[in-house]
Amino acid sequence: MDWLQNKTTQFIALMGIIGTLAGFGYTGATYVNRIENLESKAQQAKETEQGVDEVINRIEALETSVEYINKTIDETILLKINNLESIRSDMSGMKAQISKQQASESNAPVTAKAAMAGATGSSSNPFSEDQEVRNALISLPSIMMENMNHLQTVNNTLEVKLTELSRNVA
Repeated sequence: MDWLQNKTTQFIALMGIIGTLAGFGYTGATYVNRIENLESKAQQAKETEQGVDEVINRIEALETSVEYINKTIDETILLKINNLESIRSDMSGMKAQISKQQASESNAPVTAKAAMAGATGSSSNPFSEDQEVRNALISLPSIMMENMNHLQTVNNTLEVKLTELSRNVA
């Protein structure tokens, strides 16, 4: 160890030790930096997984909502169709009754006894009440048709909204 006796040699050895320590320090700092980068990437991956889970939960909630809305719309459409069918059957029954009434009135002869019975009910025209009833019955199918047209419009509106909803969901 005679070579450490000289100041220059001691200085060179000291610089070698310091360089070695600095190299280890730099390498250690690089490893620490790499570890921090890995930890941040692991945290990002964890956040991404949580985000994906949240998106999946939202999609499931939307699917449930769409199923409920579809079920509600289907039930509403069925109710409207049933109402429409019952209105149609009522109208056909009324038309048959009106036709039957008109046929019976046109075929029935007016007797003096019937005219007198009607005359006691009204002062000027014995058939005015019958005419009012007949007019009401004649106007009833047009009112029913207006209601059917309105129901058809509502049905068309529901179909448009359903189409828009299905586009929004997709």
